[in-house]
Amino acid sequence: MDDERIAKGKIVGKTLLSIITSVFLFFAFAFIINILIGKNKSPANYQLFWKSTVNVMKTKTNIFIYTGIGIVIFTFAFIFGPQIKSLGKKISKYLLGAKASQNWLWNYRLNEGSKSKYNKLFRKMITDKTEANWLFTFSKSQKYWYINDKDDNAIVNGPPGSGKTHRVILPNIEFMAQLDYYKKPHLIISDPKKEIIKFTGKLLEENDYKIYTIDFSEPKLSLKWNPLSYAWDLVKNDNKFKDLTMEDRINKALEVINNVIESLNWGKATNGNMWISQGKKSLIVIANFLLFLALDDKNLIHKDNFNFETIASLLNTSHWENDKKISSWILYAKKRALVDNDYYWKKIYNNIEDLSKTPKETFGGILAEAQSVLNVFNNDENLKMILRDTDSFDLVNIASDSKPFAIFIHYPDHKPTSHFLVSMLVEQIYQALIETANKTDTLKLDRKAFFLLDEFGNLPVVVNFDNKLTICRSRNIFFMLVVQDYNQIKKYNIYGEGTAQVIKNSCQVVYFLASNDEQTLNDISKALGTKEVVAKSYTSSNTNNNSSSTESEKSKPVMEVAELKSKKPDDLIIIKNGYKPILIKTLLAYKYFSNDNYVYTKNESKLIRNADFELFDIRSLEKLIRINAAEEKQNNQNKQIDTNNNENNGLTETQKIKRMKIVFGKLKLWYEYQNTKNDHMRTLIPHKKNILKGKLDRIFSQMWDQYVNDDLESDLINILWAEAKEKQILNYHDLDADTLIDLLHPDQKLQINKNDKTKT
Repeated sequence: MDDERIAKGKIVGKTLLSIITSVFLFFAFAFIINILIGKNKSPANYQLFWKSTVNVMKTKTNIFIYTGIGIVIFTFAFIFGPQIKSLGKKISKYLLGAKASQNWLWNYRLNEGSKSKYNKLFRKMITDKTEANWLFTFSKSQKYWYINDKDDNAIVNGPPGSGKTHRVILPNIEFMAQLDYYKKPHLIISDPKKEIIKFTGKLLEENDYKIYTIDFSEPKLSLKWNPLSYAWDLVKNDNKFKDLTMEDRINKALEVINNVIESLNWGKATNGNMWISQGKKSLIVIANFLLFLALDDKNLIHKDNFNFETIASLLNTSHWENDKKISSWILYAKKRALVDNDYYWKKIYNNIEDLSKTPKETFGGILAEAQSVLNVFNNDENLKMILRDTDSFDLVNIASDSKPFAIFIHYPDHKPTSHFLVSMLVEQIYQALIETANKTDTLKLDRKAFFLLDEFGNLPVVVNFDNKLTICRSRNIFFMLVVQDYNQIKKYNIYGEGTAQVIKNSCQVVYFLASNDEQTLNDISKALGTKEVVAKSYTSSNTNNNSSSTESEKSKPVMEVAELKSKKPDDLIIIKNGYKPILIKTLLAYKYFSNDNYVYTKNESKLIRNADFELFDIRSLEKLIRINAAEEKQNNQNKQIDTNNNENNGLTETQKIKRMKIVFGKLKLWYEYQNTKNDHMRTLIPHKKNILKGKLDRIFSQMWDQYVNDDLESDLINILWAEAKEKQILNYHDLDADTLIDLLHPDQKLQINKNDKTKT
C-alpha cells in the first residue's frame, strides 16, 4: 500500500510540474512574440508591455493556440517520457502483436516471443486446486503466480550477491505456504544464514506448518539427531516398521549404516585409497557388530550408546587381536558366526578376520585414519549436544505425518567441519520419505515434498545423489539445487566420470541469474541455442570505382557469453525441457512480502539426560558380553543335563564312568566304588560276588544321581576346559565333552591305582 501511494504521488507531482512548466513556457513565448512584433517592446513598463502582449495574442490567435498545444505536448512528453514509451509498447503489442521469435518463448526485454502463450502456460491464480510446483515469478499485486507446469527438479545458478534468496527461494516458499491445506507440500530447507526461517517462519506456522530445526551453529536452539538412530529403529522398533519383514529391516539398516559411514568427512581422497576404504570397512564392521549385539540382547547395549563415540572407543588395536589375547567382542562374534551359524554374524566375523590379518603397523594406520574422521564427534562439544536421541525429531514419524512440515537445517557456512552432517541429514530425510512413499498404493507421497537446498554447491556430496534425482519425481519428491556455478557439482565425479552431468541433466528447470564461471556461461549460452543472422559483405573495384555487396546467413548464439555477463541483475533466464527459453523480470521478496523476524526458540536441553553425555566404556561392554556368554553356556549345560535326564541320560555306562572318574576322582565315594569293583573282580565265590555286584550298582547309582541332581556336568566342562587350555588345544570351547575326554584322557583306566588306595 505504501508503494502504491508513493507511485500515485509521483504521478500527481509530475502532472502539476507539467502544467506549471507549460504555462511558464507559453507566456515566455508570448513575451518574445510581443518583443518582435508588438507596439510596446520595452518590458520596463510592465503594464504597457502586458497590454501589448495581450493585444498580440488576440490578433494572432491561431499562432498562440497551436503554440500552446505544442508546448503542453512537449512538456508532458518530456516529463512523462518513460511512461509514454511503455504505453506505446503496450499499444503496439496490442495492435500488432509481439515480434515472432524462433528463439524465445517469451523475452520481455526484446519483446520477442508470445507473452500470451507464456501467460497461458504458467500464469495462475491460487485456488483450492492449485498444485505445488516451482515458482518462476509473481505479479506485484500477488494476484498472479507464474508456476512451472510439470513436476520437475530445478537448479539455480547465482553467485553471492545475485539475489537468489529473494528472487527465487523466498518467493517459492511464500507461494507454497499460501496453497490450500491439502496441497501444501512438505519443505526441507538448508538455511546456513537463518535468513530464510527469519523471513518465513511465522508465515509457515500461521499456515499450519509444523517447524523442525536442526541447528549445527547454535545447539541450544536445535532439536537433537543421532545419525545412527534410524538404523537402530529399523531393527529394534517393531511398531514403526510392522509392514516390513525382519530381513528387509535388517538389510535397510545395514544400508543406512553404510551411507552414514560413506558420508563422513573422509577428505578429498578417492575411494581407491586403501587407507580410506579400509577405514570405512572398520567403522562399518564395528557399527554392524553393535547393532546385532543389541538384537541379541537388549540389555547389552542401549540406543543412547549406539553412536560414533562408542564406535570410536573400539578403534584401538588393544581391542582387536594381539599376540596372546583376543578381545571378548571378537570372541562373541566368532561364536555367533561359527557355533550358531548365523548368516549376518558370519559376514561380520569374516570382515573382522580380514582386517585382523592386516600387518600390525598397517592395521594401526587404518584404525588411526578412521579415528581421525571420528575426532569431530569426540572433540566438538556443540556437536555432542546435537547428536543425541530424542523423540521430538524422529524422522520416521515426521515423514509419516499427514500434516505439512518444514525442516530447516542451519549450519555455520564459515566452518566446514560440520557440513558433512548436513549432507548426511538430507540423505536420511530423503530415505525416510521414500519409506513412507513405499507404503502407499501408488508408491508416491500423498503430500509432495520439496527440498530447497541453498548453498548446495558448498556441501559435501550426498550419497548416491545422482540416483536420487533420477527416481525422486516418481515418488512426489523434488529438489531445487542452489549453486554458484556448475563447477560446484563436479565433486560428484568421484563416483564416476559423468556423474555431475547426470545431476545437471536430471534438473529439468534451470534458473540463471548470473555466474562468474566461464564454463557455466558457455553451458548456458549453448543451452539457449542459436539463431540465424544476415551478414553483409562489401567488395569494391579500384579500376572503375564500382562496389558490390552480398548477403549470407550464419548461426550465432541466442545470447553470447558477453551478453550473459552484462545481463540486468533483475532479469531471470529460465531454461526448461520441452520449451524455448524464457527471459522475465524478477521481483525482490523483501519489497512485496513482510519479514516475520521469526526466531525458533524450542530448547531440548531439558530432554537430554546427564547419562547421555557419559562416554560408553567398551570395557563394560566386554564385561557384559562375558557375563552373557557365561549365562548362555550355563543354560546350554542345563539343557544338556535335562536332555540326559529325559532320555535316560543317553550315555553308555563307560561314558558315565569316565565322567564320574573326572568329577569324583578325588572323593571317598569314588574310592569306595573302585575298591568294591576290584573286590568283585577278585572273588571267585558266587554268593559273595552277587553281594558285591549289588553294592557296586548301588554306589554307581548313588554317584550318578548326585552327578545329575547337582548339575555336575558343568563342573566336568570347567575341568575339561581348564585342562584343554593348559595343553593349548585350539578351539576347545567348541568341542563337546566326549571329544575332550578322548583328547585329554585317551588311556584312562577305570581301575584304581596304587596311589589311590592310600587315600582310602
